Amino acid sequence: MANVTTGNVWKIDTTGSVRTNPLYVHRMWWTPSASGDDIDIQDAGGNSVWSYKAVAGTTDLTISIDAPWQPGTMNGINVVTLDGGELYIQIN
Repeated sequence: MANVTTGNVWKIDTTGSVRTNPLYVHRMWWTPSASGDDIDIQDAGGNSVWSYKAVAGTTDLTISIDAPWQPGTMNGINVVTLDGGELYIQIN
């Protein structure tokens, strides 16, 4: 599989640096493939943006990033951990 970083909504399914320069992120959401999957997102400076573990026994595993993360400019995006599923990033 490969990351798709064209258009307004990016689909990320592999780890690594997605972008190293600043960008405005409107929304992010993750569709883990199984309970217990982990995700960890950092900015280009190594600061944690969001990390989460999918909860066991959940029927709808779509996770939306709401709080404490807010839309705004991020100093790059580095997906450090993505155990399964896809991360979607809506940019403006």
